[in-house]
Amino acid sequence: MNGSDVGRASTVAGLVAVAVVGVGVAYGQSLWAVLPTAAGFAVALWAVLCRSRPPAWLAYLCVALGGLGLVSLVGQLWSAPEEAGAWGLARVAVLLALVGACARWEPRRPGGAAIGVMGAAVALWSVPLVEWRGGALEVLGATVFWGLPVAVAVVVGGYPRLVERRRVAAVASARREQQLDIAKDLHDYVAHDVSGIVAQAQAARFVGAADPARALLALERIERAGLAALASMDRMVTTLHVGDPDRAASREALPGIDRLPELVADFTTSGGTRAVLTVAPELTTTFEPAATDVSATAVSVSRETSATVHRVVVEALTNVRRHAPHAVGVEVAVTVTTRFDRPAVAVLVVDDHDPAAAGDHHRTDVLARRRGGGGGRGLAGLRERVREADGELDAGPVEHGWRVHAILPADPAQGVARPTPAEGAVRGRSARSHQESRTR
Repeated sequence: MNGSDVGRASTVAGLVAVAVVGVGVAYGQSLWAVLPTAAGFAVALWAVLCRSRPPAWLAYLCVALGGLGLVSLVGQLWSAPEEAGAWGLARVAVLLALVGACARWEPRRPGGAAIGVMGAAVALWSVPLVEWRGGALEVLGATVFWGLPVAVAVVVGGYPRLVERRRVAAVASARREQQLDIAKDLHDYVAHDVSGIVAQAQAARFVGAADPARALLALERIERAGLAALASMDRMVTTLHVGDPDRAASREALPGIDRLPELVADFTTSGGTRAVLTVAPELTTTFEPAATDVSATAVSVSRETSATVHRVVVEALTNVRRHAPHAVGVEVAVTVTTRFDRPAVAVLVVDDHDPAAAGDHHRTDVLARRRGGGGGRGLAGLRERVREADGELDAGPVEHGWRVHAILPADPAQGVARPTPAEGAVRGRSARSHQESRTR
């Protein structure tokens, strides 16, 4: 809407107002009855002729219009109460339409003021008639009765606005959730691969001149880690283009427990820290084809839990590479346990330092991770993801190292009956103690 549209709309509305006033005066009506009705028609017509959404200052015109209506009621009450009939009903119809328009489009404060003043003018329009023919009780009843159409107009105009606001909030929430998922993928996978590339590049630089064969192996590992990072980026870009709202479905392509041996092997070969993996043989994934030789004691793990286990190990190994360069070994154990009387998967990652070789670096690394709230943003985001999978995660320093421990339900889709808080704390401590005793 430009200035010419507003100018034309104002001209037409002004001419209509003059014409309505002339017709009313010609038929013997006083200005108290004709003027507010003509002004109401002019404002409504002006808002319609502006083509697009009414200007923000429509509310201020409506405040003035409602005030004019109230003043006219006082004039009619003292001079010509019998003129509140047809002209008053016409004014009520116009004011109700403008109340709905303000509830739909106008800003909250000026729109609320306009609705209040025009609503009062509508609710009190019949006071001159009732006061002339009845008493105080009739005036109160008529005011309450004519206040109901005002409430209806507010609901009719405000409901689409409420729906639009909820839609915008839902879109913003979905976009924020997608951004968080992308940030987690970037940290969990791309950062892990890039840190591996950096470690391999540093190794190739030092051994390139003396041992070209080892430098070639490092280049091959850099290529493999780069391809893995590109695959993660492609998966995130596909998620952005497709916009799949089903988060579980979007995780189907994510690596799981079956990729842990490859992950641990790459970690060992890309740096000087040796990692050892132990996976309970009874763990099976529910999304794999059924095997005929599966044991009766096998524990089925859902795809979501399998992907979360992989994320826990990736985050723990990435933190070892970043914050514990003097670690001499890492133990990764994925075992079966129970949680709330249901099968669960326990993940334990512990890195071991050599204090004699690390010197003061070990204390610095541990204190830095402790000040970071248990590992910084990576572990904080990982805690949130584990919590979404109905699990629990804790991380902290141990003697000569750092420990990350998570317990996840084998299948979150199974309705887990949670115990009382006291029972849950006892069972959680007993499960952790049992797990630690098995990994020692």
